[in-house]
Amino acid sequence: MPLANATQAEGVKVVSEDDMFRGVATVGGEVVRTDMDEELAYQLTKAVLDNVDAIVTKTPFLPNVALGEIEDTATTGMCGPMPLKYHPGAVRAWEEAGFTVPDCAKP
Repeated sequence: MPLANATQAEGVKVVSEDDMFRGVATVGGEVVRTDMDEELAYQLTKAVLDNVDAIVTKTPFLPNVALGEIEDTATTGMCGPMPLKYHPGAVRAWEEAGFTVPDCAKP
């Protein structure tokens, strides 16, 4: 976003080589150890998927972050800029909920 963004807090100065603010954020995602119990990863992912609508309505910015999106790798960054893989338990929960997990994002 350009530095002239109207939502920028007063008195905040961002210095960058091209007048753009960039930040790193993980919204609606969790990173777990590969050795996490598969059932635990499944239950955690299922709990989020079962409550996406309720979670989104409670946080103003969440409707804009593609929470619950998994199939569109251009939106998620999976299989490209973000080469992380889903935990096997998470894959099971996503697929059980009717989503298609991209092969490149499977362990």
